[in-house]
Amino acid sequence: MEPSHQGDVEKYYDKMTDRSAREWYSNDTLLPTQRDLLTLLPPHPTILDFGCGPGCETKRLHSLGAEVTGIDISAESIRIASSRNPDRRFLKMDFFDIDVSIGQFNAVWASGSFIHVPHGMMSHVLVSIRNLFLEKGILSAILRDGSGKVVSYPIIDGASIERIVYRYAQGEFTEYCRAAGF
Repeated sequence: MEPSHQGDVEKYYDKMTDRSAREWYSNDTLLPTQRDLLTLLPPHPTILDFGCGPGCETKRLHSLGAEVTGIDISAESIRIASSRNPDRRFLKMDFFDIDVSIGQFNAVWASGSFIHVPHGMMSHVLVSIRNLFLEKGILSAILRDGSGKVVSYPIIDGASIERIVYRYAQGEFTEYCRAAGF
């Protein structure tokens, strides 16, 4: 991934995370999916919230009994997540640089975060995630269905920021997962 695009992703979420927090902390749409995930895991599982944003889903997963660590590229997202979840661990981290130094987990929760992973980097990211798993780890991923990428230029605080969203068809993502050893 080009460093300039990574910078745009970080800039976008640094500017939008407060709005996201206002919208999602009270929105429990994903709670049934989280409950389903926890039925597949041991009691009090360790979960990595991959692309945690302002920590909304981290908080819900923790309320269900999980020990959750959140990672995100946006410093502002990490700041808000930490302030709203002082008992959780949050790390500012790029998806392309994760390794076992952050710990090992029973599951990885990736809600909308793979939209920032270009097709050419997906295998690398999935292998990195697989290496974080304890025995029989589970990846729970919510994706944008489709193919290719969508580029937009939202104006935020008077400046245009390039926003690239990568889309994956279910079969395509499944193949990436198989190739990564899932």
